[in-house]
Amino acid sequence: KRGKLNAAGVVRAEQETGDENIAGQPFLYILETKVEDIDRQEVANRATVRVHPGDFYIGAKLETGVSGYWSRFVGEGEKQTAQLILIDPDGVPVDYNTEIKVELIKRSWVTSQQQGVYGRVNTKYTRVDSTVDTQLVYYTGGTKELDFTPDEAGSYILRVSTNDKEGRAIITDLSFYATGASWIRWANTGDSDINLVVDKTLYQVGETARILVQSPLPDGDYLMTVEREGIFNERIVSFAGSTGVIELPITESHVPVIYLALSSHQERTSSAESYFDPDLGKPKGYFGLATINVSTQTRELEIEIEQNEQIYRPGQQAEVELKVTKNGVPVGNTEMIFLAVDRGVLDLINYHIPNPLTYFYDPDNFKYAVAGDDSRRLLLDPVTYDVSELQGGDGEKLKRREDFVPLAVFEPFLKTNENGIARVSFELPDTLTTYRATAIALNNNNIGYSESEFIVQNPINVRTALPRRLRYRDTTVGGVILQNLDSKDHKVSVSLNAEGISIGDSKTKKVNVPAESSYELTYVLMAEEIGEAEMVFTISSKVLNEELVQKIKVEQPLVKESFSTIGGTDSFIEEAVILPSAVQQGYGGISVQLDSTRIPLVKKPINRLIGYHIGASTFLLPYGYHALPELVFPDTINQLVPEYTDITESSGSGYFKRAANYQWSDGGIRISPNSISSSPRASLQTVQMMQVAESNSLASIIPETLDRKELYIYLQKLAENENYALYFRSWAINLLINAGHEEKELIEALKSEEDKLGLSGYAYLTLAMLESGDEAGADLLWQRMKNFLVISARSIDLEESYEAAGYFDSEVEQLALILRVAIKKNEPDDFIRRLTESLGRRIQAERWLSYSDCEAAVIAFGDVYAKEAGIHTNFNSSISIAGEKLLTSDFIGISEGPVTEAYKFSQPPLNKFEQDKPYTLRFEKEGDGKLFYTSTIEYALPSEIVMPRDEGLSVFTKIETLDGEEVTPENLKLGETYRCRTFITSNRDKTFLTLSVPVPSGAEIIDSSFATSSSYADEGGVNTEEWTRETVHGDRQTFLAEGILNFSHSGWWAHFYRPEMLVYDNEMIYQWEYFYKGERRVSFLFKTTTPGVYPTPPAQAKLLTEPEVFGRSGGNLFVIQ
Repeated sequence: KRGKLNAAGVVRAEQETGDENIAGQPFLYILETKVEDIDRQEVANRATVRVHPGDFYIGAKLETGVSGYWSRFVGEGEKQTAQLILIDPDGVPVDYNTEIKVELIKRSWVTSQQQGVYGRVNTKYTRVDSTVDTQLVYYTGGTKELDFTPDEAGSYILRVSTNDKEGRAIITDLSFYATGASWIRWANTGDSDINLVVDKTLYQVGETARILVQSPLPDGDYLMTVEREGIFNERIVSFAGSTGVIELPITESHVPVIYLALSSHQERTSSAESYFDPDLGKPKGYFGLATINVSTQTRELEIEIEQNEQIYRPGQQAEVELKVTKNGVPVGNTEMIFLAVDRGVLDLINYHIPNPLTYFYDPDNFKYAVAGDDSRRLLLDPVTYDVSELQGGDGEKLKRREDFVPLAVFEPFLKTNENGIARVSFELPDTLTTYRATAIALNNNNIGYSESEFIVQNPINVRTALPRRLRYRDTTVGGVILQNLDSKDHKVSVSLNAEGISIGDSKTKKVNVPAESSYELTYVLMAEEIGEAEMVFTISSKVLNEELVQKIKVEQPLVKESFSTIGGTDSFIEEAVILPSAVQQGYGGISVQLDSTRIPLVKKPINRLIGYHIGASTFLLPYGYHALPELVFPDTINQLVPEYTDITESSGSGYFKRAANYQWSDGGIRISPNSISSSPRASLQTVQMMQVAESNSLASIIPETLDRKELYIYLQKLAENENYALYFRSWAINLLINAGHEEKELIEALKSEEDKLGLSGYAYLTLAMLESGDEAGADLLWQRMKNFLVISARSIDLEESYEAAGYFDSEVEQLALILRVAIKKNEPDDFIRRLTESLGRRIQAERWLSYSDCEAAVIAFGDVYAKEAGIHTNFNSSISIAGEKLLTSDFIGISEGPVTEAYKFSQPPLNKFEQDKPYTLRFEKEGDGKLFYTSTIEYALPSEIVMPRDEGLSVFTKIETLDGEEVTPENLKLGETYRCRTFITSNRDKTFLTLSVPVPSGAEIIDSSFATSSSYADEGGVNTEEWTRETVHGDRQTFLAEGILNFSHSGWWAHFYRPEMLVYDNEMIYQWEYFYKGERRVSFLFKTTTPGVYPTPPAQAKLLTEPEVFGRSGGNLFVIQ
């Protein structure tokens, strides 16, 4: 529906309610409105409207005789009285003659138990509602009473229902509990839980809380404790039945929450017939906890905010008086904070300064399990924006308006006098807007909070209507909005002077602005200079004379390209470089990176392994996670991870002792001491760690009690067993060969599986064949593996074999094993470095990084380290171009990280070299160790000359209406909302990918994170993402989201891995840590707000760590009219 705001800013919306099939109950309509002003700026808001079930409600309560309120707890077998009254939706009693049906419903639970897996007993509860009494009462007005008796203890519902004059059902359910000596089956979350039900959601100090006890025990004694940071008091309570009521007086010390706990036990009732039967009669413990929330009213202060005016002029001096009281009595010597912020900024995210009372006395800060921290440092939530970067709701002496900061005043150190009063005086900024003033008071444990608003305006409000920024060569139509708030017309003259922007028509214009209306006055503006332009609008009239200053950035769009070379040297190496001329002036250059090692990349997997929290676990694998790093890096682990010793002291020897205790009769290793069979995974891990320890002269930490001969016999059988996965069998063969076994027949058997082995299986067999001396056979497998490797600018991508591919394949483990093979085969340093960097990047980006991945990575980096000088590194390195030194650096011991430097074409020393001429870039070193280097040349092309390009990534965009109809860039209509849909395709999995999608300067991207943005629910939402990928051979699927789904005590929750989306003035940025191969489609909405002609650069995608892998669409010329 569409409408137009009247002079007061109001429009009426109507909606006929339909049959929602919610008999007797109210429901909500959600109303979303979008308001567009004269210059096509749009804000949205949402509200809810309650739809009542009929002309009235039936109010019901029990007469329980509890002072101050009525309770939901009654006694069994006792006559109860309920009071009924009919009220309209405003709470006013109505006179209406009607027959009311009253039903007393008893709610009970039946239970069944069955044995599940691993001896677990599963309990299922089924709710049963039974009507035990029905009455008909005739209502003639006022309060109607009726009597009923709950004969048994338990949970009840008193349901009262009737119909209004239109025949609409009116239903009210009143739930309560009857307590008594009989035993009741309650639907507990567990069969050892005691349910505790409080009779109110919030108590006042001085009231008495009544807590209903619902116990699975037929009777018994209970230990009752009242707790929070500690135990306030305790006592023994007894109940003759499974229900009872505990009364607890609420005191000041209970604010804001207190916990009542009950615990009891049951002795053994029976014994299991055999060891394998579930022991249902064993002794049990019972526990229950009730949360009792207490009002903070006794800790609250009242604050009155009085301004000397309600409406101010820009730059005027404002006077504010703050008065603090408690129960009407002034409170002196109170510390206060006062601030006023532009609502034009706050409303974007619906932000209010947090009330400290809700934090200090939030029950979550008084949890049953206390976490230590000093909450005083969180008096105010941190402000996450810099006020200097924001502009308020808009932006008279001939007054010059140019101060548009959103923060009008911030006084953090006020104190009230003996009358409870503090005063603030401040000068207002030049913004025409509404300010929200917030006052906070603190006096001992008492806190006050208050908000108020005031307006800053002129008789004629003038604000700019311009794009937020322009690109070079944009032509736009912009100016000012004149809003006449007066009751009569006014003639207004507007003159424009600009620097950095060319004006295409008359600089001075005169208009007549009708009363209580707005007028858009525009100029043709051309962005012909790069930099910051300044526009000064001079407004003259009988009621307003001012200068309005607006600055706008004119930027040069850049289309970036880059190329890199990587390598290593034991002495020196030279590369050729040409400084290009046909590029965007003022941008680009050469960056270089030097390092003596690649070992720092191993820190993340090491930290993940040692970060595994073992706790009281008896499983073997986690102890291996802790032990592996010290076995691989015995001499340098503390340099790589200084805290390692503190976390995992003696973990290597401790692991092997535990493994010896877990060894089973068949020689294998169990996963835990309670297992009744060996675990292939635990056995393979143990042998692998044994061999790592032996290779690093640590065999002495392996105890004699660990029977190695029997363990290798177990591995032999595992490798021969066709029922085991090929991955496990090839891993076992590798370990057997390392131990000196002859396994030619087994190797041939597994080689016959060919691509079913997958990259990991191929790698294990290749390592085994190299160890056994079969170089020719290893070469054949290695060449087959290389068919699945794709070399890019700085890294290597993998393509798993179709026969072995799966959705959750881990490239980390595959790369680690391939790296070990490459090192074993003495592949060139360039190839090994690409593999090493690829492994490092996968580790940094991998969201599904498993502990097995980390184990494989640590072992592979151990092989890398063995090829380097390590702690014996000691050399000086340098880089020069045409004989002129660019950089020198010394490397001693294990490097903490690479040395990186960048040199611009436009600055020394590169600016003195002739362009388009080849020069020598020389990398050299002197000393012990090896120098690794990367050099990158980066430049930018003028956006109007670039064509679409695919350098590993394909990018395509299209513009659609909200109905899905495609439109061309030169045919955009002013004031319309469009969807920009971008398609990006990669033939390999990528990491750290960035996509930039520009929009014309005369459009604004709709930011879904703003509270003022519409949801566009009927049009598919503001932002969308989906991707298509091949999961296994021949199986292509489309996905909308990926993440973690979990269940907790509060229900199901999900965490999705979304790209990071950054909304800028004229472009949308997407950032993915991990980007699957295949096609991905993203979209966002933008609105055309300013007419004009806008040359717009292409959409561009590139890898953060490999900018030479990129793709782009073509540039566009957008026309908005």
